[in-house]
Amino acid sequence: MQKNMKKLIYIIPTIIFSTIFSSCEISFLDSVSYSDITKDVYYSSVSEYETALVGCYYYISGRGPSKDGNYASGLPIAGQAGTDETYIAVNKGVSFEAATQFDNYSTLNTNNLICQEIWLNHYAGINAANEIINRIDKIDSVRLSGTPRYLGIRAEAQFLEALWYFNLVRIYGGVPIMTQASNSSMDLYTMKRDSIEKVYSRIINLLDSAILYLPTTTTEYGRATVYSGYGLLSKVALHIASSMNLLTIPDEVKLGGINSYDWVQKDINGIDLSKTETIKYYYQMARNNALNVLTHFAPNYLMPNFSDCFYPHESSREILFEGVMSIGLSQEQGGWFGSLFGPRGQSSYGGGQHVIMPILPIVLDHFTFSYPPTTTSTYSSLDSRFMWTIGTFQYNKPNGSVSNIGTASAYKLFEIAKFRLDAPPGYNQDRTPVNNPILRVSDICLVYAEAQAELDNFDGFGITNEALTHLAALPLIS
Repeated sequence: MQKNMKKLIYIIPTIIFSTIFSSCEISFLDSVSYSDITKDVYYSSVSEYETALVGCYYYISGRGPSKDGNYASGLPIAGQAGTDETYIAVNKGVSFEAATQFDNYSTLNTNNLICQEIWLNHYAGINAANEIINRIDKIDSVRLSGTPRYLGIRAEAQFLEALWYFNLVRIYGGVPIMTQASNSSMDLYTMKRDSIEKVYSRIINLLDSAILYLPTTTTEYGRATVYSGYGLLSKVALHIASSMNLLTIPDEVKLGGINSYDWVQKDINGIDLSKTETIKYYYQMARNNALNVLTHFAPNYLMPNFSDCFYPHESSREILFEGVMSIGLSQEQGGWFGSLFGPRGQSSYGGGQHVIMPILPIVLDHFTFSYPPTTTSTYSSLDSRFMWTIGTFQYNKPNGSVSNIGTASAYKLFEIAKFRLDAPPGYNQDRTPVNNPILRVSDICLVYAEAQAELDNFDGFGITNEALTHLAALPLIS
């Protein structure tokens, strides 16, 4: 077995891991999950199911041994650093050794901790969700009609399971599908990988069922609603359609069909659609589910200020689903998420770890020499989204004072600053209260625009800018 291998970059980055690991024995795929195996107890009340559901949400952003496999740490690193838009600081020491392997110019080892933890954590969550789903499926109809909250609990578990499978299939390609809760963590060890087609079918079925019973609103941060379901389903469908339409996967990576997007959908009569009709089917699914979200939020799709979506103004109406990292009862409830980025500076002043940074073209194309922006600043300095997202300053005093980074040659000192901390913070900077916005209405605006533009192209109208500009309230280009 090879000890390691260089990363391969394809059109769509989410095929990376299945590409890298397809031809080797991968130790973590054979690992025994530290998941919650099913409990040999009887759930006698809805409150006990509520408690079990809270346990499922732990696998979204929990700070425990699974943090490197969820939205508190591992997924942000894989999702940000595993792209061509950022790079990883390579001088952060052993604590971030697994992260530095995601850099485009580094070597990703087959025993990478983050790859292992994402796999283990997601299947732990799936198993916990299946326990709830399986048990509620066995409750008689009289009890369900008398306490409809059971169906709401099941719907939230289905949403979470769909999200975990969506992450897995985008990262690893075809993966084992678990539909029953396991009494032994060895069960996953013996399961074979299912195809991408079957995994997406599982995801869509879970979301179709969940949407029927998810609540329209919630009073608890970080809980799924019906609009979380519509939003996730729109992204799932768009990813399928885009992969079918654009992605070229080498035969050796397809593994006999496991990692293939070559399937076709059937019509209502069970007759196979053509490949083009299948792609249109998924674009339509993406557009229609996105429209369900946008219709609900119209006409105020987005927050008045871009920064209102981020700490300390989190959990706004624009957030459809988020990983909650609030420090609350103890510091261990916080997450690494906020500290992975910047602005840089001493941690006691509010500086981040400065692990993930934007690449040179992003910074230089929108460079600013002034903080805060003034009327004499460059054009890009007046872009509030840029000013909040890309840090051009560092914290240099205990009172939160900043200093500017004034030369383009210092681009490596720039940072992704939109997940910035308090300055100075009143908590351990490794356990910050900065939430991870997993689904936003703005994301769904873009899903709708892309899906509609692609459908227009299939219908002979060409790729127009109408769908892209409509939601942004911009004039059409004649």
